[in-house]
Amino acid sequence: NTHMPMEDGTQAAIREWIWRGATRCIRPLAYLIWVNGLHLVASTLVADLEEYKFSTTALAALEWWQGLGTLVAIAWLLVRIGVTADIALRKIAARSDNDWSEILIPFAGRAVRWVLPLIAILLGAPALAVSSKTEAIVKDATSILLIATLAYVGLQLIHVGTALILQRQQLSVSDNRRARAIYTQVTMLRKIVTSILALIAIASMLMVFE
Repeated sequence: NTHMPMEDGTQAAIREWIWRGATRCIRPLAYLIWVNGLHLVASTLVADLEEYKFSTTALAALEWWQGLGTLVAIAWLLVRIGVTADIALRKIAARSDNDWSEILIPFAGRAVRWVLPLIAILLGAPALAVSSKTEAIVKDATSILLIATLAYVGLQLIHVGTALILQRQQLSVSDNRRARAIYTQVTMLRKIVTSILALIAIASMLMVFE
């Protein structure tokens, strides 16, 4: 029963931040609708003027404008979601007495905040009215950056996790054999996992060019 008020408070905080996140999505979604609606109207008007030479150029410019506007809208939307998730997770972590929650939950929020803008570029790149070669370059570069970001997040997570484990080991006591053994094992495991993660990241980057 002693944990119920905290759980109710956490659930209320989650509902509040979901509502805040939803309201913060209104402007990017409205902008996305406005861009595509204006494009539809303008392209329809220009299509009726196909006998004029400028109509082809105007249609191409409208396609580019729509693609760029869509990319901006998606990026804006996901950035707002990421920022809201980051702030919400920090608030929830502040209510927790658990060491892991206080470290990992805010860390997850930062990871979401970093990754979502890159996902926005990947999702919005096809909307740009560019050549297939340029689109492929943009997607490959973004994919590599996304892999690097995820690898960095993983490395930071490993570092934080091992640091949290090691800080509980008392090396200053007289009988510290068990603590030293744990320290050695955790340090060795961290190096192994870090090396594996680095190899996976490099292999994933190389596979992007296949």
